Amino acid sequence: MYFGSSMVFWCLVKFFGPHTYIFLPPPLHRLASKLLYQDSIKYQLITNIRLNMRSAGALDSMVVLSETFSSLGLEDSAAGHSGKPRVLSVLSSILEGSVRKNERLVRQSKMKDVITMFHASEVPALSIRKYIERIFKYSSCSNSCFVVAYIYIERFLQRTGTCLTSLNVHRLLITSILIAAKFMDDDCYSNGYYAKVGGVSTAEMNNMEMAFLLSLDFKLYVTTEMFGKYCQQLEDVGRYRRHGHFLRLRQY
Repeated sequence: MYFGSSMVFWCLVKFFGPHTYIFLPPPLHRLASKLLYQDSIKYQLITNIRLNMRSAGALDSMVVLSETFSSLGLEDSAAGHSGKPRVLSVLSSILEGSVRKNERLVRQSKMKDVITMFHASEVPALSIRKYIERIFKYSSCSNSCFVVAYIYIERFLQRTGTCLTSLNVHRLLITSILIAAKFMDDDCYSNGYYAKVGGVSTAEMNNMEMAFLLSLDFKLYVTTEMFGKYCQQLEDVGRYRRHGHFLRLRQY
C-alpha cells in the first residue's frame, strides 16, 4: 500500500511538479512530506558516493572533524553533552544583529518588509537566544541541524524577498529546524511536538512547514563544501564578536 501510494504521488510530482503537495488532502500531507524528504536524502547519498568515487580523499574529509567543527560543538558526541554547543550562541548573535539592522532600515524606509504567514501579530516574549536554547533543549535534534536551518533561512529570505525581523524570526527558526531535523536525523519528533516547543498550533506548524518547503522548491540538499563554509564563517563571526567586532557573513 505504501509503495503504491508512493508511486502515485511521485507520478503526480513528476508531471505537475512539487506544488502537487498543495492539492493533496490533509491526511496525505505527512506522507507527501516524508516522501520528499526521503527523495532528498537519496539524492544526497548518491551525490556523496559520486564525490567519493572521484576523489579518494573525499570520504576522509567528511569524517575527520576540523577544529572549527569541534569549536562550534557540532561533533556527534556533543549531542549527548549536558552543555550547550557554541553554535547556539553564535547563531543567536548573528540573527539578533540581522533583526536589529533590518528593523532600523525598515523604520528609515530604506527597506520594505514582505509580510508572510511567518509574521506573528506581536513580538514573542522569549528572546532569540532563549528560543533557540529552548528548541535545543526539547527537540533533541543533532547540533548540525542549527547550521543547516540557518542555511535554509537564508535560502528562504533570498527566494521570497523577506527581511528577518522580530516578528518572523521565531517562526522561521522553529520551521527551519523542524525541516533540518527531518532531513538530517534518523529520528525526529512530530509536527505537533515541535508546535508545542515553538509556541504555535499544530495547524500553524503544518502550514508553515508546507509554505517553507514550497518557497525552497523542496531543495533541501546542502553540499559538504557549503556546510563547511558556513561553519567556518560562523566560527569567524563568533571569534570577531568576542573581540567586539562584527563580521558580515558571505552568502553562497
